[in-house]
Amino acid sequence: MKLQVIQLFLSIAETGSFASAARQQHVSQPSVSMTIAALEEQLGCPLFIRTKGQHSRLPLTREGEIFREYAEQYLDSYSRLLIALAQEQSFPPFVMASSPTPGSTLLPPLMQAFHKDYPSIHCTVQSHPGRELLSRLLHREYELFITGMPVQGPDIVAEPFFYDPMELICPASMNLGSTITLKQLQKLPLITRNEKCSTTQRLIAALDQLGVPLSEMNITLQVYGNSDVLQAVAMGSGVGFITRSLLATSSEQRQKVTTVAVKRLKIDRNLHLVRLRSEGLSPGGQIFWDYARELRWRKNTFVYNTLPLP
Repeated sequence: MKLQVIQLFLSIAETGSFASAARQQHVSQPSVSMTIAALEEQLGCPLFIRTKGQHSRLPLTREGEIFREYAEQYLDSYSRLLIALAQEQSFPPFVMASSPTPGSTLLPPLMQAFHKDYPSIHCTVQSHPGRELLSRLLHREYELFITGMPVQGPDIVAEPFFYDPMELICPASMNLGSTITLKQLQKLPLITRNEKCSTTQRLIAALDQLGVPLSEMNITLQVYGNSDVLQAVAMGSGVGFITRSLLATSSEQRQKVTTVAVKRLKIDRNLHLVRLRSEGLSPGGQIFWDYARELRWRKNTFVYNTLPLP
């Protein structure tokens, strides 16, 4: 039984649906269904209670509950085994990079957890604009990087590992309610970043799908980074779109803003681990790559990455 199968089962058990687990594990929903069907056939019993037209959380069977208990123990033991083995070895340091937004929101808790579990592995982290990351990787300035931008190439491995959508935030004093329409959004003062940055490009693409160009939005302020958008909104200057990871790591500002859904407008976004296929990774880099894909380190700061996804 493969480790990935156990991880997928536990993801379904945690999120309550095949669709959410597929997004969390970055695989297709048909692949999830096929994998679980094969697992149930191998075990000779159903693990989930399925009903036609089911829209509520997918419950476990009694056999599923038993399997879950042992699966969690197995994964925990396996993780502790890897950590114990690594502590008996020495690793050459490695260098990685990140674009600014995940570098300021995702990496601090990830690196803190990684260094706690693997104190013998030393890593230097660089920060570069998203458009520079690939060229610097090709010049071997580091062996992997993290970005929210789509990256492609014949020698590129880009693996999604963290769901980080963009959400509309508003000053708490606006009292807009939980949901507004796109027409209502067009009347609100909108704070954006410049059009070349990846998050604004995601907003433009989402609006284009609805037939609304960015020029038809009421843009009243343009700022440099996602943190600046959050700061401006918290000060009451308007509304803006930021990544959910930024909101999760900004406890002080989070008290001053609220998230509001916009009907029909959804801006999904995944962060990717990127490396060269031909180069491979150093031992420490490979351990970090695998560690970043785990769910354990997210549970304190990024709960939404371990719970049912929209």
